[in-house]
Amino acid sequence: MQYRICIIVALLSICAAGPIWAQAANENLLANPDLARNIEGWVRHEGTRLQWDEARGKAAPGSLMVPGEGGRQAAVQQIELAEPYNCLEFSGWCYCERVDGDKPMAALDIGITLDNGQLVWFVPMGAKLSKGATDWQQLAGRYLAPEGRKVASLKFFCLNYRNSAPAWFDDLSLRASQLKVEAAEVTILAAMSVEGKEREASLRALGESMGQELATSPLVPSADECKLLIVPEWENSDRFLEQVKTFSYSGGRVLLADLPTEGTGLAMWYWLFGGVQRDEIVADSSGMAAAWAPEYEPSSQQLAEAMKSVLAAEPKLPPVPEPAAAWPAPKLSFDKHAVYVDGRPTLLFAAGAYSVGADSTDPPADMAEFAELGMNGVVLYVKTDYPVEDLGSVLDAAHEHGLYCLLYLRHGRGTHHPGRPWRAEWIAKFSALAGHPAFLAWLTGDDVFGRHQDMMIRTRELIRHYDKRALICMTLMDLRRPERLEPPHWRRWDEAFDFPVPYVYTLQRGEGFRTASAMLGGLIDLQRLSDNAAECFPEMPHFQWVQAHMQQDMWKKLGLAVQERWLPTPQQQALLVLHALAGGADGLLYFMHRSITAQAGGLGRRWQLKVLHHQLKPISEILLLGEKQHLEVEGEAAATLFDTGQQAVILLRRVHDFDQAQVNIGSPVALTLKLPEKFNGKRFVRVTPLGTEASATVLDAKLTFEAFVGWEILAASANEDDIAGWDAALHENSAAIREAVIEILRDTYLKTQAVIQVLGKADLTSPQARELMKEFADLEGFLPQADLPADEFVQLAEALRRVLGRVQEAHLSQAGAFWAARSKEPLPEAARTFYGLPYFYQLAGTNLGYEPGLMGKMIAESRSQDADKER
Repeated sequence: MQYRICIIVALLSICAAGPIWAQAANENLLANPDLARNIEGWVRHEGTRLQWDEARGKAAPGSLMVPGEGGRQAAVQQIELAEPYNCLEFSGWCYCERVDGDKPMAALDIGITLDNGQLVWFVPMGAKLSKGATDWQQLAGRYLAPEGRKVASLKFFCLNYRNSAPAWFDDLSLRASQLKVEAAEVTILAAMSVEGKEREASLRALGESMGQELATSPLVPSADECKLLIVPEWENSDRFLEQVKTFSYSGGRVLLADLPTEGTGLAMWYWLFGGVQRDEIVADSSGMAAAWAPEYEPSSQQLAEAMKSVLAAEPKLPPVPEPAAAWPAPKLSFDKHAVYVDGRPTLLFAAGAYSVGADSTDPPADMAEFAELGMNGVVLYVKTDYPVEDLGSVLDAAHEHGLYCLLYLRHGRGTHHPGRPWRAEWIAKFSALAGHPAFLAWLTGDDVFGRHQDMMIRTRELIRHYDKRALICMTLMDLRRPERLEPPHWRRWDEAFDFPVPYVYTLQRGEGFRTASAMLGGLIDLQRLSDNAAECFPEMPHFQWVQAHMQQDMWKKLGLAVQERWLPTPQQQALLVLHALAGGADGLLYFMHRSITAQAGGLGRRWQLKVLHHQLKPISEILLLGEKQHLEVEGEAAATLFDTGQQAVILLRRVHDFDQAQVNIGSPVALTLKLPEKFNGKRFVRVTPLGTEASATVLDAKLTFEAFVGWEILAASANEDDIAGWDAALHENSAAIREAVIEILRDTYLKTQAVIQVLGKADLTSPQARELMKEFADLEGFLPQADLPADEFVQLAEALRRVLGRVQEAHLSQAGAFWAARSKEPLPEAARTFYGLPYFYQLAGTNLGYEPGLMGKMIAESRSQDADKER
């Protein structure tokens, strides 16, 4: 190994080197880091029973033992920095006999407070103890503050999290520094481990003995600053992987030594070499060049030739393919209000996460189903090995049903994050379809943060090399907390996309669901997120994911079966859509399509979307082009006005509490909207599922509702013909919409019965709830009467909806009381959704004897029995 390092150093004399990096390094900031003075200086986190163990230590005299008792067990030190720094380097040794439990972790964890007050928790992969380790293991990490930010203070944790066995810590180090990179054409990346630092020192010493100053950087430079980056030691962290990926993706050359074949090292190996062990130069088709120094000792001549080849390599991009067909492609454009297709502003309602090529998919049937629900778009998730001709058939099916497609590419094994970034050969392959009339946009990245900016800018450059027409977008996570970043950061995103696509999981709320990236506002988050996008990108439209399902292990927290999608209720779904539009969203993507197909759990949501799309379609251009203004409301509601000058729309939504996911939609309330003076004397109409009906004339710039439930869509125009046109459009599919309204009510009714059945076994059903259900049953008999006039039908449907809302309120109240009597914790906000009621009680360890998934079975059985009765 030492011989190979010497060869690398000697060969570096073929390249110029310059000044490297400047840092004002502090001494070890930790008190008693070697545990020589028992546990002096270390604070027990939330009562953790810390011990000093003189019998077990990496070095004498002893070590710090953190017990394994589940939860967050830790020793901590609070550190205030005398001056702000941008970099923290930390290390330590850890031993644990076993790491087990529900997502356990023995690690060095740092809670960092930046100079703008932002709190960041940082636990890189290299700072976590590997499962199965049988001896002391060194943990290490390096944190670099975002550009323009500094570290003001921090908490350093020796953490033993959700683990059943104790963990020992010893020889700990924390140093803060101010880093500045001045990279040369060839730069060696500084190592972090003890072995790596010794290797790095040997490299510098050997270079000096040859009269050659070597460039060494603690940070990955940009490809503009450095042509060849030598990585003698791999840092096992996500951020480091993305930095080296970005360097190579942007045209930099990479020489890797001792690249591990696991973790992020494996991901890099696949990225550069396709997972194949190589000792030759790889100059791939994405404009990248790289070499790998394998385990055996090559001759100096071999390595010299390798370096020369990497520096001289100029890989070429794949050729632009011929179009798969000659299509009459629509003209695409956009401004700050909307995406235009052939000059017409288009409000997109798209089914999301459609896995093209999956066994469970049938593209023609699925596209017909999406169109039936009033959608005009679909997001296609396509693996990079999918045949182009097969994707062409999917696009044909979409076009036949009037759907526009957003294409997201994902690749497989060995990649840290599927689909980011995209290699040139993938883009080139599918760009043969770029002129297809259904091909609206490339969705280039999922979960994109500011640190990916260079990577995503390069992706756009590659797409534009192959496709000058289709739009480019990506999900952008920083829009949740835009105040954390400076204006230049937001302006630079113009180089990466035509418009952003933000999202947030609106119903994952409560202490058990909170994450650092969550906005913690429930349903109102979608409106706030749209407002953020409009403020950060005032000249762009934006689409928004409506993420309302449970993710990952969240199902278990509600006692639901995995993939059992009971969230949200139809009423919550409507409010999610209207809150997103109220923020100015110009397109909605519903995640995911399986939760709106013809399955028992998604039926109510499915039909609610159909009704909403039908209501919104005639007024969609007003929502896109109107100037937006949030109105003042006297009452528990929010209202947003869209005004084009000649036409106006008001989206009125019920909000019980901005900090809760559950919205009280059962009881009517009276409220007053305050409008601009120009609307005095103007007439507004209610936009119902089956037509418009008179609402009110504005008096004294106020609009009053005596019995407001859930939401209202109001519209006004200076031209009476507009109202007549809206009314005709709404009546056009009245039979189908009437059926959807009936199905929404029937679905909610059946689920209400199922909930009462389960709660009844716990003796929770109140006389009030029984009376409400009887009232509903009396009204339900009128539903099949298709000959009812539209206005009578709408009034009946509203009455039924209000009764069901009151039933939901009654049971939510009972659930809260039941929970409070048996648990010290508050009812999780995410649990305050109607469909999950039977499983609330499992959260407090109270098991009513129902296995996860029971609700689905009960509802399926109820529907089956109902169908048998009809037959």
